[in-house]
Amino acid sequence: MARKEYIASALRSSALGGIATTAKNRLRHFTADQSGNMSYIAIAGSLVMLVFGGVGVDMMHAELKRNKVQNTLDRAVLAAANINNEMDPTFVVSDYFRAMNMADTLSSVEVQQGINSKRVTASGETTIPSNFMSLIGVDTLAAAGRARAENAGALMEISLVLDISGSMSGQKIEQLKTAAKGFVDMVLGEGGAESNVTISIVPYNATVNLGDSFSQYFHLERLHDYSHCAWFNATDFDTTEIDPDVTLGQISHFDLYGNGQGAPELSSPWCYTGETAAIVPHSSDPDVLKARIDAFQAQGNTAIDLGMKWGLALLDPTMRPVMEDMNRDGLVSDVAAIRPAAYDNNQTMKFVIVMTDGENTQQYDLKDHNKSGMSNVWIDDRGTPDTGDDRYSIRLNSSTFFWPHLSSYQNPYRSGPYSHVTGGAVSVLGDVVADLGLATALGRTLASLAPPAPGNASWDDGICGDDADDYNGGVCREPIPRRLSNAELNGRIKTTARANNWYWRMYQDGRVSYNSYQNAYYAWETRVDANQADDRLSTVCGAARTNGVVIYSIGVEAPWRGLQAMRDCASSPSHYFDVSGDELEETFNSIATILTQLRLTL
Repeated sequence: MARKEYIASALRSSALGGIATTAKNRLRHFTADQSGNMSYIAIAGSLVMLVFGGVGVDMMHAELKRNKVQNTLDRAVLAAANINNEMDPTFVVSDYFRAMNMADTLSSVEVQQGINSKRVTASGETTIPSNFMSLIGVDTLAAAGRARAENAGALMEISLVLDISGSMSGQKIEQLKTAAKGFVDMVLGEGGAESNVTISIVPYNATVNLGDSFSQYFHLERLHDYSHCAWFNATDFDTTEIDPDVTLGQISHFDLYGNGQGAPELSSPWCYTGETAAIVPHSSDPDVLKARIDAFQAQGNTAIDLGMKWGLALLDPTMRPVMEDMNRDGLVSDVAAIRPAAYDNNQTMKFVIVMTDGENTQQYDLKDHNKSGMSNVWIDDRGTPDTGDDRYSIRLNSSTFFWPHLSSYQNPYRSGPYSHVTGGAVSVLGDVVADLGLATALGRTLASLAPPAPGNASWDDGICGDDADDYNGGVCREPIPRRLSNAELNGRIKTTARANNWYWRMYQDGRVSYNSYQNAYYAWETRVDANQADDRLSTVCGAARTNGVVIYSIGVEAPWRGLQAMRDCASSPSHYFDVSGDELEETFNSIATILTQLRLTL
């Protein structure tokens, strides 16, 4: 029994020993095995990654909070800076934060408000407790934000280039007036000295009227003083500038419309006179701008290229000396005196809004020989401003004048021009001789042989300053009758009236050729045709876009060619509008909204 127990005990000891040995071997193998165990470095790295992961969670939490603060600030200042929001801006911002249960987050609100501008700046800040970062000694994290919004705060120069040609007559010109005045109100508000915006108005039809005042700051040819419209060469459209120190060609003053029946005086001059439909340069006065718009009259052909040339020139830096001079003369405000800004001035935005209901047409001017010099027409105006009693005499040759106020049986062909003083013809041999190229002295001698006019009337040979002219106390007076210059003749009588009332009758009487009638009727010529005008418009619009000018173009029930010109001129397809007259006001309002939209600037 003892032996059996001994054997059993030995067996048990042997088994346990084997197990122990096996365990030791396996443990030794485990410690030597590199396939699945973690190194000390890996374990340490895991701990570091765990810490940084926690830091990331904390930072993400802080960023979410910061975004909430910033988004609330953005929405709040945009609402508070809205020019149409009459509530106190500070209250508006605070109310936004209260609505988001973040009232304690708002730090400050700053408001800067002008007549037509509003700037609201706000900042907010809060702290959040950290979780993992507290392990490294950071117990809290800050979530802060700052936002600024402006409404109409940007410096803007705007040119409104508006079609007032004959096709705009009736309802469309009234729709334009409403739309343009609404635009002025939206963009300028009350305007004034604190305004950051100036608006120039450039009405155009066949020409652009500079007006009596604005034209004095340019070197026009000064062929006449009836009106002030300029013409340009094709190369002038390669740039947006109009140099005030360079002489500009002046468009003649004449009227080619009508059939010449009735009153021969100009009723539709090719270039408007005075301040009628004249340019208004860089104004911040809404009353001045709207008054000019209200006075629009629809008349004449369409020259979009001329309108754009002047609209863009008013945004070109070369116009600055003109505005400075006008400011010194009290014609424009101090706001306008610093305009136009340089193209590389990032603080100032430049815009043109151009509209038309038509397409480019022919541009006319008098033929060169009709623009200057003396005409072959004399006038007896009785020395009064009334034109109803004026009498004209047309010289056919050195010995014959036509008096159109006489009937055929009264023999309208006389030896000199009509004079109400003598009751008949007077001698003008001095003028005739001078026209024939003979000596001026001989002309004066021949003129002196004619008897002086009775009473206190006077006449001369048209050369004031000579001894022979000193009548009535030594005062040089214009003769009765007196000879008209070509500029004065075309400024007084329609070309069609002269042709139909004078030359057609003389042609019927066999006194002049049909060619003479034609020359009188077509005293003018085409200076620019429609194709050339389209090319010029496209060129100057391209130059403007290169300079960073933003162009909005509007076609109002325009023909295809006009719409194509507007599409080509615009800064992009989104800046082009094809609308009906009923949509014109909405279109101008939309553009005004874009220009004055709220902007986050911080």
